[in-house]
Amino acid sequence: MARIRVVVAVALSFATSTAVGVGAGLPATADAATTSTSVTQTAAAAATGDPVVMAAGDIACEPGSKRTTKCRDDLTAGLLGPADYVLTAGDNQYNCGRLASYQGGYDKTWGQYLDKTYPIVGEDEYSGSGCSTPGAEGYFTYFSSRAQQGSCTKACPGWYSYDIGTSWHVVALNTACTEASIGGCKSTSPQLQWLRQDLAATSKPCILAVMHRPYWSNGNTVAKFKPFIDALYAGGADVVLTGNSHLYARYAQQNPSSQLDTARGLRAFIVGMGGKSHSTFKSPRLPNFEAGSDRTFGVLQLTLHPASYDWEYLQAYPASPVFTDTGSTACH
Repeated sequence: MARIRVVVAVALSFATSTAVGVGAGLPATADAATTSTSVTQTAAAAATGDPVVMAAGDIACEPGSKRTTKCRDDLTAGLLGPADYVLTAGDNQYNCGRLASYQGGYDKTWGQYLDKTYPIVGEDEYSGSGCSTPGAEGYFTYFSSRAQQGSCTKACPGWYSYDIGTSWHVVALNTACTEASIGGCKSTSPQLQWLRQDLAATSKPCILAVMHRPYWSNGNTVAKFKPFIDALYAGGADVVLTGNSHLYARYAQQNPSSQLDTARGLRAFIVGMGGKSHSTFKSPRLPNFEAGSDRTFGVLQLTLHPASYDWEYLQAYPASPVFTDTGSTACH
């Protein structure tokens, strides 16, 4: 398994957050470990020199689609230049991930940063609206140099791991449990067995997971993805990034039973605002929902310090409503 090394320094050991929203951009609710701050995380990232990750999912429309209030992956791509690592959160190319669509769509925008991209696969890469790509052949062929799968270009497992810097371990997961021939996503499945072994083997103090479909979703929890959360929680993971819902949401640190847990809990982000279109928040929201917006496109920026992380939501262009969300939390 390929490993990546970046020298990092300067630890931050505090937990702070702030969110500002207009309209459907919703304000944060502070948890027990959270206080208000006005720190600009982008400036802090530049000052420390620690690795900067930018992430989003649900990104590119079919080539030739009209760019209106959707299909704005061109604008979100414009934010990615300062990133050291670009993480996709699945459903990278709509309406399904044919190779020709990737080459004519995604490649023209986010594909400019292919050399620093670490992708994951979504269900639409296997079977989108009106087309089928068995084995997600388009995805695996397009990302064959990036998805840690060697020469595999069809029906590949779709999960892998890597390290960022001296302190961070990243697991990239495949939640296409029925679309892909990967043995499902139950706790006894090959992927879950691999995940537990991978987490047990790492010595990194901070762990980030990326998976397309969320357990803490838009208004509900999705039981079929709980085995991922159980394994990540048991393995000491800090952050999980997901997509699928075309919006941005941040949840407080919580355990798999959705109880607030600032000592060991996972902080979950939905980052499905990569440019395809907007979803709408469902009501009621989950109890540990802290902040979000369903009217803006953008990317989540994470600055990965040796013992903590900063987050900042970067809006793709001046728009109404204006939405910002920033904060910092120590690793477990």
